[in-house]
Amino acid sequence: KATRTGIWDLEPNVWASLLSNHGKVTTAPLDGGRVRRVVDIEVNARIPGFGAIIEGSAVTRMKEGWNDSARFMNEWIASRAKPR
Repeated sequence: KATRTGIWDLEPNVWASLLSNHGKVTTAPLDGGRVRRVVDIEVNARIPGFGAIIEGSAVTRMKEGWNDSARFMNEWIASRAKPR
């Protein structure tokens, strides 16, 4: 919490030796009570012929998920903001 950093290292139940996903997210305060999230992700699929497809799909889904969560959090916060 003090470093404003979260780290993950996911190991799948199947093909653990061939697939990996790890990274970190850091937050930094911005003016106006806003925050910036910076995400560093590493996705590896060591499967000849399919690795790039799997990696690309995983990155696309993660980006969509991060964007969806940012939208949700912004809406949630706005719905609870007290009028001045």
